[in-house]
Amino acid sequence: MAPRASWAGKRLVVIGDVLLDRYLHGRVERISPEAPVPVVRLEGEEERPGGAANVAANVLALGGQVDLLSVIGDDAAGQRLRRWCSDSGIDPAGLRIDSRRPTPVKTRVLSRHQQMIRLDQEDDTPLDGETGAWLESAAERVLAGADGVIVSDYAKGVIGSRSLGGILRRARQRSLPVVIDPKIRNFDAYQPATVITPNQAEAAAAAGREIREMDDARLAAGRILERLEVEAVLITRGEHGMLLVPRRGAPTTIPARARAGMV
Repeated sequence: MAPRASWAGKRLVVIGDVLLDRYLHGRVERISPEAPVPVVRLEGEEERPGGAANVAANVLALGGQVDLLSVIGDDAAGQRLRRWCSDSGIDPAGLRIDSRRPTPVKTRVLSRHQQMIRLDQEDDTPLDGETGAWLESAAERVLAGADGVIVSDYAKGVIGSRSLGGILRRARQRSLPVVIDPKIRNFDAYQPATVITPNQAEAAAAAGREIREMDDARLAAGRILERLEVEAVLITRGEHGMLLVPRRGAPTTIPARARAGMV
């Protein structure tokens, strides 16, 4: 992780799908007589900013500043995300309210730190023309004071080819670095950009080849570089670490590091 000092004074624009992550903690003591499922006695609940909001939170934790642009619903989850923005020093006006779609919420039920089930509330249809135009206009305003752009696509409808293309072109005109966390359904829209960071499954789907070994990942990254107008591909491979393949220069392997207490 980069030291906080290196992020001081830097301002990043984070664009993408914001989510509310909800965690319900409890204990399983019996099986339901109504069906062969465990009965969870709830003991606690917590909520965290998720998706692009979590990316923004990480930038703040590293000492940077953030402009967060996304779309939320006219609901309690959206209100909580706007309140989190205000409390964190992020302008909540960057979260546009659309009463026709709910704020995405992921609810996880856990017992003894083990996830038992996840419930997703979402509408992943693309933004309408008016809202997409707002997103592009809002991005143009904040790019003037930015040092870089992060596109965090969770395939919940905020990232679309039309508005994203305009945003990326304006970022290039300003020579701003752009990092994209992709989803496969929007893959060809991610250009021009600086770095794209697919996980192994996304990279395999985008390259049309299975990835088992590091050599497979290198070949997949090469195909993605041919497909997209990006400067580098960073493939995340879980416990196998990461592989950074630039358009020019040698690939770099970044090993994974286990941490005590991490699951």
